[in-house]
Amino acid sequence: MEISVLKWLSDTKNILEIEGESHLAYLHGQKIHLLPHLHNNSTRYKGAFLRTIAFIKLLIFSVRFKKTSFIDKVSFLFFSGTDNQRNALRSTLLELKNQNFPVLAITTQILSKLHDNDEGYEKIYLSPLDVFKTLLIFFLRFPHLYGALKKEHPDLAVNNYFHMFLEPYIFIPYFIKLLTRVNPEVVVVSNDHNVVNRCLIAVSHYLGIRTAYMQHASVSDIFPALRFNYAFLDGMKSFECYLDCENNSKFKSVSYPIPVVFLSGQKKDISPCAIEKTYIGYAVNLLDSLEDIVCLLRALVNSGLKIRLRWHPGLKSNDIRFLKKSLRGISAVTFSDPSLERVDDFINQCYVLVAGNSSIHLEGAILGVRCVYYELNSSRLYDYYGYVSEGIAEYAKNIEELVSICNEDNNGYKHSEARVKAIKRYSASYATKWQGREGKLVANTLQKLRSDIGVGDLYCVIDVDSSTFNIVNIPI
Repeated sequence: MEISVLKWLSDTKNILEIEGESHLAYLHGQKIHLLPHLHNNSTRYKGAFLRTIAFIKLLIFSVRFKKTSFIDKVSFLFFSGTDNQRNALRSTLLELKNQNFPVLAITTQILSKLHDNDEGYEKIYLSPLDVFKTLLIFFLRFPHLYGALKKEHPDLAVNNYFHMFLEPYIFIPYFIKLLTRVNPEVVVVSNDHNVVNRCLIAVSHYLGIRTAYMQHASVSDIFPALRFNYAFLDGMKSFECYLDCENNSKFKSVSYPIPVVFLSGQKKDISPCAIEKTYIGYAVNLLDSLEDIVCLLRALVNSGLKIRLRWHPGLKSNDIRFLKKSLRGISAVTFSDPSLERVDDFINQCYVLVAGNSSIHLEGAILGVRCVYYELNSSRLYDYYGYVSEGIAEYAKNIEELVSICNEDNNGYKHSEARVKAIKRYSASYATKWQGREGKLVANTLQKLRSDIGVGDLYCVIDVDSSTFNIVNIPI
């Protein structure tokens, strides 16, 4: 049932007063000075005025005269904004659907071809009324927003990313409408710092709907403070990072819950496969220079190595074409398209996995592959996730060391006891009965939490010095 104009407008205003635009656009509004890749935006339209024109143009062209088929009442609402988020949610979502729970899965993206849409995702479409709501909020809030951003934020944030601070005007009223209609018992996401995810969580908190966060990749201490009813973290390393992230919250609202944290292991559906490992795997990071990647791969090929290159799902199509064109004719280099090949299928073909700051190191370690951390150029973000310091990955400081490691006899490579211990810090399910079944574990937990049933048969309480969280772990 559609809520009145005054009600949704009042609710939107209240939510923006609890958590404003610069907190909803968290990375651009709070941490842009720590993220070098955001400093290299090559957009043609810079400045608040041109970014606003581009935003409004895109908004108007996104209108679809299409009725959604959302059901009226669901137990769980899942949202995915990227393929990586979707992969972390997939096994839990399918488990709940297989047990006949009413589940709604929504996305803002066109889904990749990697899976049939067996999760049942429906794409969000904006109606003419949704666009009208967005424009109304924009005209009401623009003067204050522009003045506040110019006063409190660097020119980079305003000139290059002003449109990011406008996105809450789309998603807050949209999610008010959606959640009021389907009234889920629990809203589940796997990202806590992108604008659309933060808007969904803010609306859920405001409406009194319980929220659950399923970590989809390794985290760092620049992430926002945890503000969910339930947080399914991969392991103790993530929990320690989120303890540090409490310093990133400048305020606390009475509407925010105190999270119950579950250390439930990494959630992506990855499995080992007994096939011949013939490649050095190289995973492209969004921060990497494309020219440097090409030079590195040519050097590795000249050392007699066969390379399988996998780009990040967020890499732009122009950049993918550049890599393919630059490496054309080099038969020792093949490509792994993340929209067509699962990450575990890629890793299982490799006897050494090379990457910079990427969560793929953890996935490689879980699958028993030797992982090497290699930076193409010096970075302020060295060992961003702690994989080298914790013992997940080895560090090659130059091309000679990297080639030497890759040319060693890696057949029969086995983890040391120290590395097994390190992997368990990042993924609590590793080497337990729940390894490979993390999605079922989270689904079982959500079922019990939804019905206010204890989860003592699945977890054990950890004694940590924290007044901020309640934390439990998988029994060994």
